[in-house]
Amino acid sequence: MRSLVNGTVLALMLLMFTCTSLFAEPAAPDKPADKPDPYAVPEGSTQDLVDFLSKLAKVKPANAEEGKKMQAALIKAADGILAAEPDEKQLALAVGAKSQALGDNLDELAEFAAQLKKDGHAKFAHNVRGFALGRKLQLAPLTQETIKERTTEIVNFLSEDTVDAGMDAQLAKLAGRMAEMSGDGQFAADTYRKLQKIFTGSTDPRAVRIGKAMEGLVRRMSLVGHPMTIEGAILGGGPFDWSKYQGKVVLVNFFATWCASCRREIKKIKKSYDLYHDKGFDVVGISCDRNQTMLEKFVKDKKLPWPIVYGDKKPSPTVAYYGIEGLPQLILVGKDGKVITLDAHGDRLLKELEKLLGPAEEKAPPGSDA
Repeated sequence: MRSLVNGTVLALMLLMFTCTSLFAEPAAPDKPADKPDPYAVPEGSTQDLVDFLSKLAKVKPANAEEGKKMQAALIKAADGILAAEPDEKQLALAVGAKSQALGDNLDELAEFAAQLKKDGHAKFAHNVRGFALGRKLQLAPLTQETIKERTTEIVNFLSEDTVDAGMDAQLAKLAGRMAEMSGDGQFAADTYRKLQKIFTGSTDPRAVRIGKAMEGLVRRMSLVGHPMTIEGAILGGGPFDWSKYQGKVVLVNFFATWCASCRREIKKIKKSYDLYHDKGFDVVGISCDRNQTMLEKFVKDKKLPWPIVYGDKKPSPTVAYYGIEGLPQLILVGKDGKVITLDAHGDRLLKELEKLLGPAEEKAPPGSDA
């Protein structure tokens, strides 16, 4: 039987039993000799072992040797629970504790997953395999050559079984991010398209909603070479008319006032705007803010010279339509109305503008003799 416990409780337990806590640097003097050994696994009932694991999660080893004792205690207590007849919550705790204790040992994690499946715990086996995939990504730094390989591995894994909105959703998000990092828009679009199909086919209603939300991601990643649409009103009054920008090179900047990266990027955009506005370059900001009052104050304080598109007391529907998540999202549109790039950040924007509109003419500062 599928349950919230399978995904969410396991995820929480994996956070509780972190690898860093197992091998932390010394934080306090050695414990007195007469103090009970916190790593001594009790001989008792399943509940006694569960209580022990809960207490152990609060213990911080003083050195690497104690870290190894803790690791061994986690495995022994977890195995004791698994060997009994635990309920689902107890099972989730044991699986989470043992998975984290095994940590970077991918072979033992694979064996653990196989044993869980053999014992009739298919969903927990799936979660352990997912955890191992995450550890694998941390053990081997991603390179341009391995990004697609690792992304495909995650997608294939998720396609094997019915997914949920817990750990599976986190893995899907990771796969999508890696696909975008590949720099191959078609690969990213195909990745989101596959993930969308996987999640909309789930029996978990929350996972289905995640799948439907991916429609926007697929739409955005397929934009290069195609026109985009923008809905909403200009902040301060009046509907936004996208047709007025025909024949111009336009940067569509999805941003939020609370986003530090967005604020830094706006300074760079202003420079490009000053250099190229007279040559046919324009900017359209699309705010993802929920607080319209703060947005209006920000636009006024920063004296933004371009229009800001907003919805009816909330962000423009365009934000969800294109699955905008990471900010800022900078989309450059050519004179023909077709998207050139989804990543017009910093110096890349200036380079693209130089190719499209020619060299910029540096303007003399106000009050100079130039």
